[in-house]
Amino acid sequence: MLLEKTAQEIAELVGGSLRGVCSQPLHGVASLSEATDLDVSFLGNEKYRDQVLPSKAGVVLVPPEFEPPPPEGRAWVVCENPSDAFNAVIALFTPPPEKY
Repeated sequence: MLLEKTAQEIAELVGGSLRGVCSQPLHGVASLSEATDLDVSFLGNEKYRDQVLPSKAGVVLVPPEFEPPPPEGRAWVVCENPSDAFNAVIALFTPPPEKY
């Protein structure tokens, strides 16, 4: 079964604030360069800042100092530590290991 979450649910999970509108359900995580509109990604290092706006990610976790508004149909979740927040999102979308 495919797990679906909304941008607002992701914001609540990581204790962040939502900026922009992402109406499609989110199904997974990916890097900024490989994400689709169904993925969550993150800006964990300033050297990747120039990849945020061209990224296709539906939601990007960004630090408070990231000022550009999200493109239409996409959203930012502003959080204090995007790397830690991304780890929480990974755990959400990663299925538990099968028990044998």
